[in-house]
Order: sequence, then structure tokens, then C-alpha cells
Amino acid sequence: MTQTAPTIDNTIAEFLKALDTEQSKSRHTVKTYRTALKRLREFWATADTSPRTPDQITYDHLTAFARQLKQARLSASARETYLIAIHQFLRYAMRQDWFAMTMRDQERWTEFRRKYHERRDALPRALPEDTVTALLETARAVAAATPASTERRRAAGELQRERLAHARNVAIVSVLLQSGMRVGELVALKRGDLDHRARSAIVKGKGKKERVVWFGDNAWSALQAYLKMRTDGATKRALAELPLFARHDRRTGDCVLPLTTQRVEQIFAMLVEAADLDLPFRPTPHSMRHTFATRVLDACGDLAAVQDLLGHASPATTRRYARVSAKRLRAAHQATFGAPAKHPADD
Repeated sequence: MTQTAPTIDNTIAEFLKALDTEQSKSRHTVKTYRTALKRLREFWATADTSPRTPDQITYDHLTAFARQLKQARLSASARETYLIAIHQFLRYAMRQDWFAMTMRDQERWTEFRRKYHERRDALPRALPEDTVTALLETARAVAAATPASTERRRAAGELQRERLAHARNVAIVSVLLQSGMRVGELVALKRGDLDHRARSAIVKGKGKKERVVWFGDNAWSALQAYLKMRTDGATKRALAELPLFARHDRRTGDCVLPLTTQRVEQIFAMLVEAADLDLPFRPTPHSMRHTFATRVLDACGDLAAVQDLLGHASPATTRRYARVSAKRLRAAHQATFGAPAKHPADD
């Protein structure tokens, strides 16, 4: 016998609770789903006609929200994640016999989502070498930019916080570039996750899966310089439990609090703005992950190794990097047809 459908709000609350209980999604994913469903509720609350219970949801209700998302100032990936969240919510309601869309409308919704998600076969965008250099130089320049006259006027504590923040930002850019971590993985790291002998760390990726990431020489040096400046030993908490990358604003006081993904994105945006880059797209922290993957693939040509380093569940996701690696494509072409003839103008 079909149960009486609860309200939309109650169903969403139960769905999110089920996600927390199953632990099948990362905290970041659950947070994103929560935001998406909150936005859905707000949209339906202001619509002329809106469902009050899951069994009243129609194809038109769903597509109206999807079109509203397309008009909002959201990235394509954010819009896609929001719709995935809605779809997972509907599947949960269907399993509870609370969602009664006809088979025809379900097929139409599936087709709508497929077309909506099409992003013209978008490929990962790696950053050029000079762009990465500019970002690192900008981070270091900001760290050294406090004039002596300003130093004398400011309290010693405030200056120390600024120096710590600058050293942290240099380390963040370097670590993202040379480890291939996601931003969510970076902000979740604790000092105890580091293996100093191997210059590596254990991170928890999507689906709670653990993997090892390694740091290049520059990233490790920047990270150690940052950690050396911190006075974590003065806290009462165990050193291993403290966040690897911490906040250094006045509101934290003597507490050692972790950064958020949003704050890392803001830091990166500030550095991009200061570097005054000439690019057809705006780099994000995730661009460093794309750059890492492309560099590793260029160096070793091993897609399986890149997949493991990035923590991809599917090799299909990693294969995108093979398509953007101009070096590998050029090498494959030359192996088949030989190097192009040298033009006299090249001399």
C-alpha cells in the first residue's frame, strides 16, 4: 500500500539524513546537495504553482527550476551538480513510493537532463607554464610586500598573522600544483596526515576513499616554511590533530581553525587578480589539478598512474587528459608519420 507522501521539506530532511547515515557521499557533496535542495524549495515557494508534496512534482516543475538555474550566475559544473542532487532526491522519494511521475515524464526528464548537461564536450584546462610561474611569483611578492613603516605602526600580533597568511598562500598554490589534490581534500588535511620521510600525505577523496599524495620539492619546502612559522606547540590540542592549513584572521583568536574550500577559492581569485593574467578563461584552484594531471601524463604517458594519483574512480574521467596533452598527441602523430619537414623560415 502506498504511503501518504510527507511535505517537500520533510522529504528533503529525510533524504539528507539518509545520506549522512549511509556515508556514501563526502561532506562536501552532502553540503552541495543541501544547498541545491534549499534553492529548489525557495524557487517553488515563489512560483505561481508549486508542489507541496513529492507526489505532486511534475516534469514542468523540474524543468522550470532547471531553466532558472541556467539564468543564475553559476558555473556549468555547479548547475550540473545541483541537478544531480535533485535527481538523487527524486530517486529517494520514488523508493519510498512518494513520487509518482509517469513513465513518459520520467523519460522526458532523463532526456532533458542529458541535453542540459551537454557542455560541448568541455575538456580540462591546464595552465600554461608562464601562468603558473606568475601565480607563484605573485604569492611570494605579496608575502614580501609589507613596508617597514607599516610594520612599526602595526601590532606585532597582526603582522604575524599577515606573514602566516602569506606563507600559507604560497604553500597552497605550490601544494595544489605538485600534489594534484582537490581543494576539499586540501582543507581537510591535518598535520598528522603528513609522512615527513616520504614527503607525502594521506587524503580522503570522494566516497571516503583514501589515497597517498606526494609533494614536489618546491611544494614541500613552501609547506615546511609555513608550518615552521606557526606556534602550534602553544595550543593544548595534539599537534597531529591540528589543520595543516589554518585560518590566520583576527576572529580566530588563539584557536587553530581549518580553512574552507570557499576561502581557498577567494585566496586564489585574489592572486589571479593581482597577477593580471592574459587568459581566455579564469583560473580556479581546480585548474592546478588539471595542470598537475597534464604534466604527469606528459612526463610518463601512463594513464593508469594519473588515475591513481588523482583518485579517479573511472578511467574514462582520466582519459580526458590524454586529449588535452598536446605533447602526447604530437608524439603519437610523429611516431606514425614522422616529424614535419623543417621550414626555412624556422632557422
